[in-house]
Amino acid sequence: MILVGGLAVYDRIVTHQDHRRKGLATHIIKELESIALSKGISENFLVATELGKLLYESLGWKIYCLYSSLVIPE
Repeated sequence: MILVGGLAVYDRIVTHQDHRRKGLATHIIKELESIALSKGISENFLVATELGKLLYESLGWKIYCLYSSLVIPE
């Protein structure tokens, strides 16, 4: 998570496959949200994969827009 301009941005949050379905990602997201709130930030933006989207929707996150990543090949 990065805090920038009154916005908390969440990206690249991954739970290793051996530890999934144990509530770890839910705990991490809630802790990160608490950190943002403790700094006065309540605007949140999350970048999620299709798999992660299901988890985040179950936590109350709503789709704002689809996201595309672009890279410059080396």
